[in-house]
Amino acid sequence: EEQKEWEDARMATYAAQIDIMDDGIGRILQTLEENNLLDDTLILFLSDNGGCAEFLKEDGDEGTFPECYGDLPCSDGTRTKVGNDPSRIPGGRDTFMSYDLPWANASNTPFRLFKSWVHEGGIATPFILHWPNGTSQHTVGTIHHQPWIMLDIAATIYDVCGVPYPTSTPNGPISPLEGRSFAPVCRDNDSQRPQPMFWEHQGNRAVR
Repeated sequence: EEQKEWEDARMATYAAQIDIMDDGIGRILQTLEENNLLDDTLILFLSDNGGCAEFLKEDGDEGTFPECYGDLPCSDGTRTKVGNDPSRIPGGRDTFMSYDLPWANASNTPFRLFKSWVHEGGIATPFILHWPNGTSQHTVGTIHHQPWIMLDIAATIYDVCGVPYPTSTPNGPISPLEGRSFAPVCRDNDSQRPQPMFWEHQGNRAVR
């Protein structure tokens, strides 16, 4: 209760970042529309794999990656202070904080857990595909419930562009493309990924 305002400020800062991102995306879409390119442009939008439950000590977390942001100068020369210190309000250019486990859980509602875990809260990510001139009319505005994986994005881009995936460079052979194109979903919402998916992160692993 005594840190209620600070906890509120942490989520407010995160929400403000999302709002700024949303404004930026809106400007890109407006530019595409003004140049009559919007309907022909394949737009893929997705979030990260679950809420970020990174914990930072009040004085940073010495020896871990967030600490590298500590003492970095801002544009006005102010030094960045890393750490979830309740005596400092987040949001200023000199702060580097996380919103921690409770807000990560709230962000992932109704899924369980968050980033790093293989529960739905750590693997399911919202994904929006917008491509009016490449999508069948009966699939526009629909929700596709079949799972795909990040590896499939590259395969899909190669597919819709009609570009073959290279097999080698002057320096030697290239590993085969592992993903599968989800472009068929644009024509048939019942399309499914033909192969199962496997993944591992920090010892947490699963197959689907």
